[in-house]
Parts: sequence; structure tokens; C-alpha cells
Amino acid sequence: MTFIQPQKRNSILNKILFLLTVNVIVGAFWLVMLYNNSVNFNHGLVSLRGELQQVEARNAQIKDALFRLFNDAVLHINQLGLVQEKNPQYFEINSQWSYASGY
Repeated sequence: MTFIQPQKRNSILNKILFLLTVNVIVGAFWLVMLYNNSVNFNHGLVSLRGELQQVEARNAQIKDALFRLFNDAVLHINQLGLVQEKNPQYFEINSQWSYASGY
């Protein structure tokens, strides 16, 4: 009995088709990974923006408390009748004790 076998051709066309198929599969996998990374990045960015807003709100609260503290101190100083001098005069050190200042 005779078996008829088709002619086996390992032509360059088959090799090119195989390489293109592999490239398409690898490219599709790479695009899915790229999309997943971009979605994860966007979710992380949204969470960081929310955290930044919380930090900014806390910073505003701290500044408000600090300004209220200094404002109360200024009001207290004004109530005591104290004024800030533009050209204050300081005490001068007596020159006979100047040798002791070197120690």
C-alpha cells in the first residue's frame, strides 16, 4: 500500500507568519500590562490627591490656630499700653570691664 504524503515545505513564508503571530501575541500581552499599569497609576494619583487635600486642610487649621495665638498676644500687648520703638536705645557696656568679656 502506498501512502501519499503532502510535500512538507518549510518555506520562509511559514517562518515569517509564525514570527508575526508571536509578535502580535506578545504585543497584545504588553498592551494589556501597559493599560493595567496606567490604571493603577491613575488610582494611586487620585488617592494621593485626596491625601494632599487632607494635609492642606490640616495645614490651614494649624495656620489659623497660630494666627489666632499671635493675634491674641498682640491684643494683650496693646492692652498693656506697650508700643514698639522704631529706634531702640540699648545699654552700653562699660569699657573698664571689656577685658572680662574675652573669657
